[in-house]
Amino acid sequence: MISGICEANGYGTTLSNSVNILNVPESIDLLGLSLNSIQDLLDARSFVTKVRAKSNPLIVAGGTICVVPELVLAALPETNLAVMGEGDDTILEILKVAEMGGPYESVEGMAIRSSSGIIKTSGRPLPSLQGRPFPKVPENIGTQDIRGVNVYMETHRGCIGECTFCLVHSMFGRNIRWRPVEEVTAEMKYLRKRNVRRIGISGGTVTLYGIGDDRGAERFTDLLRNAHDIFGKENVAASDVRVDCVDQTTLKAIKQFTNGWLFFGIESGSNSLLKTMRKGIDTEVIEEKVQLAKQCGLKVNGSFIVGHPSESEDQYLESCRFLRRLNLDDYSINIADPIVGTPLYHGIVAERARSIEDSHWFKQSDKELKGLKHLTVAEYRHLNMLNEAYEVIFDMNPTSADFLKMRNSTTIESDRIKRDIGFVLENAER
Repeated sequence: MISGICEANGYGTTLSNSVNILNVPESIDLLGLSLNSIQDLLDARSFVTKVRAKSNPLIVAGGTICVVPELVLAALPETNLAVMGEGDDTILEILKVAEMGGPYESVEGMAIRSSSGIIKTSGRPLPSLQGRPFPKVPENIGTQDIRGVNVYMETHRGCIGECTFCLVHSMFGRNIRWRPVEEVTAEMKYLRKRNVRRIGISGGTVTLYGIGDDRGAERFTDLLRNAHDIFGKENVAASDVRVDCVDQTTLKAIKQFTNGWLFFGIESGSNSLLKTMRKGIDTEVIEEKVQLAKQCGLKVNGSFIVGHPSESEDQYLESCRFLRRLNLDDYSINIADPIVGTPLYHGIVAERARSIEDSHWFKQSDKELKGLKHLTVAEYRHLNMLNEAYEVIFDMNPTSADFLKMRNSTTIESDRIKRDIGFVLENAER
């Protein structure tokens, strides 16, 4: 999207969805980085060093992780600027100032590396999403696979929720900005011509599209109908939904015009933990909306979070019982992840290392599962719930091979989160 905005304003760009570029170009005026995770930061380090050594461009970091610019600038010492928030308008101002040789203090929404430390400029108003140019599309986008689609297309920004583990409402605000159906449809046709075969409708909670408009539900239905006509029913996903943001009209539209799957963010079967997470729902609402979705003929995947720092053993067991009671079509079980910029993240930074070793992420469980010992509390809860979900779906115990896959999944997720926490604490001290 940023490349598309640059090119529409006369700035040529080269776009890559990988930092594993063997041949660094000889001449780069500006290197822009889209960073949305600690892994992105780690992946970018050596590449940024190579680029700086070879062509010495202005290096600008953007993406969701830049809501904490101090972390980004500490981890990537060659980086000059970090865009705090949405970069639609900011990038053009950066380019114009760069042509004049700086300085950048007049550009709103920026963190600037200087000899005296980091300078943060004043905040920038959230940009309008209407009338923006088409994105620049990588040549290999038809082979890209993100949760079963080639690309997730942005139709709106913002979320009415305030979940402590999620960044969407902090990054994009709680007022929903949505793009006109006509503009989204035109972009869909453009993407189809660029070899996109499977598309996901995105914006956080898909059914927030059109909210605040008297014809909001009609606009949402039109959006899905147009996607269906361009890509075909089985090639359209509109699945990420809050349970309190669906009704019979939106569910029927999803059933009629998409692949028919919903991903409900359930998170926990404990009302007290849902309140701690500021999820804004309770188990009664969850059960009601799951039942409504099934009545509309949809397949439902329920997403659960385990190992939250506040999760007690009783709350965890409530979630296990709730998982079995819901009897969903599929489950996504995740260890609580302190995504950079979320209240969960800021809680870890505030605590530093004082209590982190006693957290579920690091503390060893006194339980074992199928002979496995020395699991952390989070690992045990994750693997045990995966095991329970398997039994619900297949009505049988996991095979040895499937249990090994689940064990590997738990290990990979746990190791990544522990690495990220260590990285955050190390760089937060700098």
